[in-house]
Amino acid sequence: MFGNNYFGCGFNEENIMRSLFLLSALALTAACGGSSNDAVVDNQPALDALYENYEALITDESETLAPDRLTGEATYEGTAIIGVAVGDRDSDAPTDAIGAMGEMSVTVNFADESLSGKADNFIEVANAVDFFAEDDDFPSITAGQKLTGELTITGDKAGVSDYDFTVNGEITGTDFEITFVDLGGKATISGTEQDNIYLDAQDSATFNDEEGIIVFAGIGEQ
Repeated sequence: MFGNNYFGCGFNEENIMRSLFLLSALALTAACGGSSNDAVVDNQPALDALYENYEALITDESETLAPDRLTGEATYEGTAIIGVAVGDRDSDAPTDAIGAMGEMSVTVNFADESLSGKADNFIEVANAVDFFAEDDDFPSITAGQKLTGELTITGDKAGVSDYDFTVNGEITGTDFEITFVDLGGKATISGTEQDNIYLDAQDSATFNDEEGIIVFAGIGEQ
């Protein structure tokens, strides 16, 4: 079954970030005719930086859930990942996929128990199919086109360390468009000083007239 790599998350639900979450709604439209090669060389350093930041945050992640906090706020900066893939879930790789990495900033207000933020400056991962594939060897990441648009993130406290959130917005490339409408998930804060935040969401979607899966994931630190 494809989807064992952490980036793509794929159809193996146990590998979608750290846990699974129910989603409210998602609208997706896409016309995948291949990645644009315009300015790919210029986009590669920026994509490499996003991926290196993502890897560093994963390495530094804390397994300790954050204690309850009643005052103040914290802003988390990091990397957001979006992706969609279609194909036979019993196969080793999807038949088609789109993936992208971008910047994420999320602020948690502990006093009023709210969460707000955004994700933008996305760059397409041109070899997204490789990242959804079941393979122990993580492939090199290849930059595609610079995408336009912004995702807004809003949420409310659901538990001591958890916040329910929704994602809204539109990310557009030259040959595809992904529209998030109240895509819901859960954010978890960890570390004794509320050091890190992890956002996870997934849902089914129709992509090129095929049944598929779509994910939003984010990781950030103070």
